[in-house]
Amino acid sequence: MIPVIFGLSGPTLTADEAALFRASEPAGFILFARNIEHPAQLRALTDSLRDLTGREQLPILIDQEGARGQIGSTPLAELALGGGAD
Repeated sequence: MIPVIFGLSGPTLTADEAALFRASEPAGFILFARNIEHPAQLRALTDSLRDLTGREQLPILIDQEGARGQIGSTPLAELALGGGAD
Protein backbone atom coordinates (compact mmCIF):
# COMPACT_ATOMS: atom_id res chain seq x y z
CA MET A 1 0.00 0.00 0.00
CA ILE A 2 1.22 3.54 -0.76
CA PRO A 3 1.97 5.53 2.44
CA VAL A 4 -0.52 8.40 2.79
CA ILE A 5 -0.95 11.06 5.48
CA PHE A 6 -4.63 11.96 5.87
CA GLY A 7 -6.38 15.09 7.13
CA LEU A 8 -9.77 15.20 8.84
CA SER A 9 -12.80 17.34 8.07
CA GLY A 10 -13.46 18.60 11.59
CA PRO A 11 -12.76 18.28 15.33
CA THR A 12 -14.14 14.73 15.57
CA LEU A 13 -13.67 11.61 13.50
CA THR A 14 -16.70 10.90 11.28
CA ALA A 15 -17.99 7.40 10.53
CA ASP A 16 -17.04 7.82 6.85
CA GLU A 17 -13.51 8.91 7.76
CA ALA A 18 -13.15 5.99 10.18
CA ALA A 19 -14.21 3.53 7.46
CA LEU A 20 -11.78 5.06 4.95
CA PHE A 21 -8.89 5.05 7.42
CA ARG A 22 -9.54 1.43 8.45
CA ALA A 23 -9.46 0.36 4.79
CA SER A 24 -6.39 2.36 3.77
CA GLU A 25 -3.94 1.91 6.67
CA PRO A 26 -2.71 5.54 6.84
CA ALA A 27 0.96 6.38 7.40
CA GLY A 28 -0.23 9.15 9.73
CA PHE A 29 -2.51 12.16 10.06
CA ILE A 30 -2.19 15.92 9.78
CA LEU A 31 -4.34 18.25 11.86
CA PHE A 32 -5.35 21.79 10.97
CA ALA A 33 -7.01 24.62 12.93
CA ARG A 34 -10.43 23.16 12.05
CA ASN A 35 -9.50 19.99 13.95
CA ILE A 36 -8.44 21.61 17.24
CA GLU A 37 -10.82 23.16 19.78
CA HIS A 38 -9.24 22.59 23.22
CA PRO A 39 -6.71 20.24 24.86
CA ALA A 40 -9.23 17.58 26.03
CA GLN A 41 -10.84 17.42 22.57
CA LEU A 42 -7.43 17.18 20.90
CA ARG A 43 -6.43 14.33 23.22
CA ALA A 44 -9.69 12.48 22.51
CA LEU A 45 -9.18 12.93 18.76
CA THR A 46 -5.59 11.68 18.77
CA ASP A 47 -6.56 8.75 21.02
CA SER A 48 -9.36 7.81 18.60
CA LEU A 49 -6.94 7.91 15.65
CA ARG A 50 -4.47 5.66 17.48
CA ASP A 51 -7.24 3.27 18.56
CA LEU A 52 -8.60 3.13 15.02
CA THR A 53 -5.24 2.23 13.50
CA GLY A 54 -4.02 0.08 16.39
CA ARG A 55 -0.73 2.00 16.34
CA GLU A 56 0.42 3.71 19.54
CA GLN A 57 3.35 5.39 17.74
CA LEU A 58 1.21 6.80 14.92
CA PRO A 59 2.60 10.06 13.44
CA ILE A 60 0.12 12.90 14.02
CA LEU A 61 1.30 16.21 12.59
CA ILE A 62 0.01 19.76 13.12
CA ASP A 63 0.09 22.16 10.16
CA GLN A 64 1.09 25.77 10.72
CA GLU A 65 2.46 26.59 7.26
CA GLY A 66 1.36 30.03 6.15
CA ALA A 67 -0.13 30.80 9.55
CA ARG A 68 0.52 34.18 11.13
CA GLY A 69 0.82 32.57 14.54
CA GLN A 70 -0.04 29.43 16.38
CA ILE A 71 -3.23 27.48 15.70
CA GLY A 72 -4.53 27.50 19.25
CA SER A 73 -4.72 30.35 21.71
CA THR A 74 -2.16 28.67 23.98
CA PRO A 75 1.05 27.05 22.70
CA LEU A 76 0.99 23.25 23.04
CA ALA A 77 4.26 23.30 25.00
CA GLU A 78 2.65 25.63 27.54
CA LEU A 79 -0.37 23.31 27.84
CA ALA A 80 1.99 20.42 28.55
CA LEU A 81 3.46 22.39 31.44
CA GLY A 82 0.10 23.07 33.04
CA GLY A 83 -0.84 26.33 31.36
CA GLY A 84 2.45 28.13 31.74
CA ALA A 85 2.14 28.84 35.46
CA ASP A 86 4.87 26.28 36.30
